Amino acid sequence: MIYALVACRHDNGIRIALANVTDDDIRCVAVLAHFVTVDLPVIPAGDTYRFTLVDTPDGGLAMAHHDMGPMMLENLLCGMHEDWSRSVGNTDLAAVSGRDRTFRCSVDGDRLACRSP
Repeated sequence: MIYALVACRHDNGIRIALANVTDDDIRCVAVLAHFVTVDLPVIPAGDTYRFTLVDTPDGGLAMAHHDMGPMMLENLLCGMHEDWSRSVGNTDLAAVSGRDRTFRCSVDGDRLACRSP
């Protein structure tokens, strides 16, 4: 599933929650088309970062997060804040359906895994 990143505020749409269920801070990066990345805020242990994907006129979905023009969101990469490069893992955005999509981020071996509960 692919999403677009646009600069607009919406309360409707698909709500994404990244829940940090580890004992340490985690960091996630939005990977956009054309090799652009956007750092999301650090998510403290036990906290959740939320954002909303909204419908666009062309039938796609937009992420209300950044002021760049529309760009496709290809993936969310999350890892432990202190050791990101060795612990980073993919988030399977298409694994969950519905308007509210929660991903619990926990350690799985050497990697951080953000999965649907």
